[in-house]
Amino acid sequence: MILFNQLIKIGYALKPHGINGEITIVVEQDCELQSFSCLIFEIDGIYVPFFAENIRVKAKDSYLVKFKGFDSEIEVSDLSNHNVFVLKDEIEVFSDESDEGMYAEDFIGYNICDENNVSIGEIIDFDDSTENALFIVQRSNDKICYIPIADDFIVDIDTKNKVLQMELPEGLMNL
Repeated sequence: MILFNQLIKIGYALKPHGINGEITIVVEQDCELQSFSCLIFEIDGIYVPFFAENIRVKAKDSYLVKFKGFDSEIEVSDLSNHNVFVLKDEIEVFSDESDEGMYAEDFIGYNICDENNVSIGEIIDFDDSTENALFIVQRSNDKICYIPIADDFIVDIDTKNKVLQMELPEGLMNL
């Protein structure tokens, strides 16, 4: 069974294209649909993988996708207006080579410190349901805060001690 915390939203499906079972997929992430083993849709509260038979570029950020087993406009229309997800382990959250290919999920359990090495809290999860992914951080006072996952804020990554040092915008921790 595929769980939500294993997924990352990459876009959404529009309407069917033509009569042969193709559908338009708009991609909001910097990725190529051809690089994924499957595309995942939420159907009746369950995350269901669909396997592409053919993918072709329609425009800069959209593709025409023909899924295996879908041969008509009517069959594929049930996927219209649904978010499109992929498995997190198939997409990299950070793109800068200096991040050594780490994903947001790799930082769960890390302690976030500010630029003066003062602890902010522990990363307990992340939220990637919007275009701007966020670390979910539990503070020492048991309050939860959200910190943007942005290369520009990361000062140092200490994988041995599981510490992520960040230089955050002034006032962010006061929100």
